[in-house]
Amino acid sequence: PHKTLKHVSDAADRLNMTRICFEKRPGFVVSDVELNRRGPSYTIDTINHFRALSQPGQCLKLIMGTDAFFELHTWRSFRNILAAVPLIVMKRPGSDGDLMAAAERYLITRVDPAWSFDSAGGCFVHGAFKPVFLHGVCPTDESSTEIRRRIKNNLDVSAFLLPEVAAYIGKKGLYR
Repeated sequence: PHKTLKHVSDAADRLNMTRICFEKRPGFVVSDVELNRRGPSYTIDTINHFRALSQPGQCLKLIMGTDAFFELHTWRSFRNILAAVPLIVMKRPGSDGDLMAAAERYLITRVDPAWSFDSAGGCFVHGAFKPVFLHGVCPTDESSTEIRRRIKNNLDVSAFLLPEVAAYIGKKGLYR
């Protein structure tokens, strides 16, 4: 609901590419629950779906990039999201500034002033919400926008995509 994307493949193709990425990785399951939901798909609905399916003691986590994290206050039922699952916020390569200070400022001013950083746990904590963890990712500068641009301009994408995904994109003529 938050994105109006142009020049993007349809949901079925994105699902198929994701399945290709994980078909040889045991322990991962690719779900189509959001594609089968009528109307807009909201994160809180997906969290509630998987919480209902999970076993007692299982801990679901929501992984997101900093771009999504700093918009979290605009999401439907964002407080319910924070109460339901811990967040793992991935700092994107090339992000400027001090993520720790920016995250603390954001949580205190946009979400709730009771957030604080727990140095022993390495996360932000709040009495009513699950923790928020910050993590960096490998320093590669890749994005879906850049990959689509490279494909459109017939540039090499082998450093960004599995060969099977690149073959799928070529076969379907995506992003041209």
